[in-house]
Amino acid sequence: MQPADKSPRFIEVYQARSTMAAEKILDVLLLPEGIEATIHDRRPIMFPGVGEPGVYFVAVHADQADRAREILDEAQRNGFLDPEDGDLVNLRSRP
Repeated sequence: MQPADKSPRFIEVYQARSTMAAEKILDVLLLPEGIEATIHDRRPIMFPGVGEPGVYFVAVHADQADRAREILDEAQRNGFLDPEDGDLVNLRSRP
């Protein structure tokens, strides 16, 4: 019998349009609040050309997802995150 997987499950909470926006979220908003986060790079091609958009998802531990979304929502409402930076991910629509 295999032991249960004890590794933390990460959930994507924000879709950023650039690595700069994703890194800003990690470094300024989430990590200082004690929320462990990572960036998932989901560009459709391996080597995008100049000007091609990337797709970067900020992911956090499942048990910290609600708090992360609160922080990100507040950052959007107070203008710290520009609407052009990206969008919150609806947790119910993600696997």
